[in-house]
Order: sequence, then C-alpha cells, then structure tokens
Amino acid sequence: MEILLSRCAVYEYFIDDAGLKKQFSKWIEKKKIQDQKNG
Repeated sequence: MEILLSRCAVYEYFIDDAGLKKQFSKWIEKKKIQDQKNG
C-alpha cells in the first residue's frame, strides 16, 4: 500500500511541474503502446 501512495505522490509531483507534464504524457503513451503490444 505504501508503494502505491508514494507512486501517487510521484505522479502528483510530475503533474505539478508543467515542463515534466509533457514528458509524463509521453511516458503514459509509451506505456499504453507497450501494454497493447504485450496483449
């Protein structure tokens, strides 16, 4: 559970920073594509 909470905190930290928000969006897209490939 702690890992989940810290992960959410990391997400919030990234989303708070406008510059990192773009990188975060790209990372999300990459993960989505990878997930689709994996099945």
